[in-house]
Amino acid sequence: MKPVVKRILKLIIGWFFLILGLVGVLLPIMPGVIFFPIGLAILSTESETAKKILTWFKRRYPQTYARFTLLKRKFLKRFTHKTNSHDERQDC
Repeated sequence: MKPVVKRILKLIIGWFFLILGLVGVLLPIMPGVIFFPIGLAILSTESETAKKILTWFKRRYPQTYARFTLLKRKFLKRFTHKTNSHDERQDC
């Protein structure tokens, strides 16, 4: 995937989670607080401001941040599995 497309997707998904968190905080139907750290984690790879807010969150709520980090690792492990399709083609 091209770096520009990947960056745009990260920004869109990150902002989506932040907006979802805001809607969740305003509406009693869904818990919105969980979506803020997810959105910030995604945006922190592209935004220095999001990185600073995530650092503040880590200092303010260390136990919650530790659980969030564990979930983030599981998520990344599941969805960033890289295949060696290029290496397999060379073996043929």
